Amino acid sequence: MKGRILSTEAIHAVQSLKRAYRTSEQPKLPNLSRLLKPDLVAVLRELLRQDLCHIALSVFSTLRLEFPDQKADLNLYGDAIFALLRNGMVDEIDGLVGELEAAAAEGKVDWEGDKGAVRVVKGVVEAGRKESTVKIVGMLRRSGCGDTWTADEYAVNFLCKGLRNGGEEGLAAEVEKEFGRIICGSVMP
Repeated sequence: MKGRILSTEAIHAVQSLKRAYRTSEQPKLPNLSRLLKPDLVAVLRELLRQDLCHIALSVFSTLRLEFPDQKADLNLYGDAIFALLRNGMVDEIDGLVGELEAAAAEGKVDWEGDKGAVRVVKGVVEAGRKESTVKIVGMLRRSGCGDTWTADEYAVNFLCKGLRNGGEEGLAAEVEKEFGRIICGSVMP
């Protein structure tokens, strides 16, 4: 969704969520199941834009529950990771990566050709989440990265940088060798 055009329903949902969180330490969230998927995604993006990450994570959870058969939107995960990073909630990033790993195990993540994958990798590395970075390497391997599809050179370089910064020199070398074999159509030694 380009821009910030929200439907009336989405605007009301954002307002009621903010009101619920403002008035109680243990808020009773309004029922979001009445929203269409585009509206629910718009609500999530708006909350992330406003840096209301605790509320956004609840909406993210609702989105996954309401639409369990949908493929994971890596751009949305990337947006959430960067919002969490901006707000110093880096521990929550591990939870998102864990959920992404579960979705990948069910075949609901398409890493190949998805620019959102670069955002996810970059966000996790910038947050300094070593364990999550290693999990992403595992997900990429299981998805066939380097074997059946070409890895994004920028993502591979960023991933290797994150692994090296985390003290995983050996894994970084493996990633360069595995995922960097086929970059931009040419075979690397």
